Amino acid sequence: MDSSSGENAWRRVSCDQ
Repeated sequence: MDSSSGENAWRRVSCDQ
């Protein structure tokens, strides 16, 4: 599992909210 991928998903959710 790529750490970058997980962090990217978290940032996407934060921006969406």
